[in-house]
Amino acid sequence: MAAWLERSAARGDASAQASLALWYLDGRHVARDEALAMRWFSRAAHGGNAFAQARLGDVLAAGEGTKADPAAAQQWYERAALQGHKGATAALTSLRTASGASAEEMSRLFQHWLQGAERGDALAQRVVGEFYLRGTGTPHSPAEAQRWLKAAADQGNAPAMVLLGGLILQNLEDSANYPNAMALFLRAAAQGNSDAEYNLGVCLRRGLGVATDAEAAERHYRTAAGQNHVSAQLALADLIAERAATDGSWPEAALWYRRAADQGNPFAMTRLARLLAQGQGVAVDREAAQALYRRAAAAGDEEARLALQHIDRGIGSEESRTATMSVEPSARAAGAPRQ
Repeated sequence: MAAWLERSAARGDASAQASLALWYLDGRHVARDEALAMRWFSRAAHGGNAFAQARLGDVLAAGEGTKADPAAAQQWYERAALQGHKGATAALTSLRTASGASAEEMSRLFQHWLQGAERGDALAQRVVGEFYLRGTGTPHSPAEAQRWLKAAADQGNAPAMVLLGGLILQNLEDSANYPNAMALFLRAAAQGNSDAEYNLGVCLRRGLGVATDAEAAERHYRTAAGQNHVSAQLALADLIAERAATDGSWPEAALWYRRAADQGNPFAMTRLARLLAQGQGVAVDREAAQALYRRAAAAGDEEARLALQHIDRGIGSEESRTATMSVEPSARAAGAPRQ
């Protein structure tokens, strides 16, 4: 079989070249040889094979076995995307968004995704919905965003369900529709989506489309927090802190604040700093508290900035012990799309 594939590849069959490259890369049927794999990937890519073009883009973007070349990676992703390769289109979108693509470039990326969406691809439909939602690469249109997100959600795309549920909750004049958002979050959560679990917690905590239920909210927060969802970790910590005065659960609150702070969340840094300054649930450590306040202030947290002003004036790092923790400290509203 290897001999036949090599003959086909040698005759210029791009599909055979890509398959042979995979064999050499994985050591399947032939001795593993990364250099030879990349040579065959290169030949297949130049021969028009979209998979090979996307693979070359990955190699050049990450600098795997070669010098990283984002510009060349983008060119290969672009060629693969033109053929409808979803992975290349996604990688290209991430690259260009991160590097500050022009309006013209984003419009071109939107057209790549739109082609896939019109063919019925759920991922493409979800991404097109996000483009419309943000007005990126196309005019802002909540109605079009909702249409495409619903198409993706109807096919079982969990992130689309979360975004669509978020759109429903943002319509303050149509609270009667909030139960539909809950239903979408439940479907997405059943697929293990941590954003959906967090949003279920928000809905149950605030009574959005469902009766208020703090215990059920906490269960959903815990599930999402265990999946390393930073907003859920923060919300869970606040719930625990609210009752800590009566049940002494400050150590657990501090644990979740620390986990969220370790992920760079400034709100969690400020709350953990307060506990460190006061010795609630943790040993008193004013130096660590001050360092956290500075990190949080640098990230734009106003409470941390004010705490530092008190410290700099010699008032001390212990804020009022009666300070009230916010109920929902998340930087992201329920269902709001990731930026």
